[in-house]
Amino acid sequence: MTVNVVHAELNALYVRASKRFARVSSHARAVEYVFWLIRMGGSDIHDRALVRPSKQMQRMLGLTAWDIDGVRDDVRTYVADRLGSRHGLLLIGAPEFGSSRRRQALAVPPTEGGGHGNIGVFLVYASPKGYAAIDRELYTAESRTGGGAGCQMTGIPEDLEQATMPSLIQDMLERAVSGYVPFAWVIVGAEFREWGDVRAWLKQRNISYVSVIRNSDEVSALNGCCTRADRLINEVPPHLWRRPPIDVGTISSRQYSWTRVKIQNSQVPGREHWLLAGRAIIGQESTDYFLCYGRRSTTLNELANAASSSHLLGECLKEAKRDVGLTLFDFDSWRTWYAHTTLSMLGFAGLAGAKARMLDEDPALSPQTYEENSD
Repeated sequence: MTVNVVHAELNALYVRASKRFARVSSHARAVEYVFWLIRMGGSDIHDRALVRPSKQMQRMLGLTAWDIDGVRDDVRTYVADRLGSRHGLLLIGAPEFGSSRRRQALAVPPTEGGGHGNIGVFLVYASPKGYAAIDRELYTAESRTGGGAGCQMTGIPEDLEQATMPSLIQDMLERAVSGYVPFAWVIVGAEFREWGDVRAWLKQRNISYVSVIRNSDEVSALNGCCTRADRLINEVPPHLWRRPPIDVGTISSRQYSWTRVKIQNSQVPGREHWLLAGRAIIGQESTDYFLCYGRRSTTLNELANAASSSHLLGECLKEAKRDVGLTLFDFDSWRTWYAHTTLSMLGFAGLAGAKARMLDEDPALSPQTYEENSD
């Protein structure tokens, strides 16, 4: 990746976000912080705690007035412009955060008990051009939001103290939909499999989704009875398992043999529910399970391509942690977490935009992330 292309894409983002800062100096500190994160991305992960951002940058994160959510919106719009595709995916997940020993890199004091009960939730956009995080929310456990002795995250707005995980996820999805982000499927991670509220919200809006579940989870069969996912799939005869052909399957989907079973009757014309299963054909034999909802005309290959791309969220956040420290640090301040995370997302979006730009100039550089073939 050439330095000139990276600088051009980052500068395009800085220009978009400049209106979110009341003072030029604050905008300059934010730009400086993004470059600091990118430089940190080029160093050994264990040496990063030895380097601290300047006091001016720390003040910008924790005290200076600027529109953090506005910058988030600018990042989402930029990613949709640079990476947007009608075959795109919206992936929801919650990664693990940095250990307490790395808090000193941002001058954050350790918390009592050595860790937080807070969970960062991310919305990632993936397309054939690449991937990037476009939204984030912080879920704070009830025991830590009341301001009592157990509260370790400071500065939480009162209206967000009782926010549930499903409501935060729905807020992020609503912003993506209202922001005209192009996508074909929403991929819901396994950590949210027990929250049917999210799937119900998607169905109410006729949004197609693939939700990762466990083999022991119960699903509603067509006869109205609830049964374990693995038992329902075990009833499928061998000849109904399919491996996607080379000309329509993604690289990931072709590593599995797939089958699906229609479950619970849909109340919406032209829509269906399926239980999808993918059985690994390379290495140790294992089976993955997914609840799916989409157009009745959806093919097995389309479901397989979407389901097999669920790993892209983890890959994206892992790269963002490595390259811009997205989830590397823990924070005691609600405001600082959002400021750092948003600027990290901006930096990684610029890197993703640079890769997409070079891909446009030389298609041979395809990152092999998520392929458009669907039928």
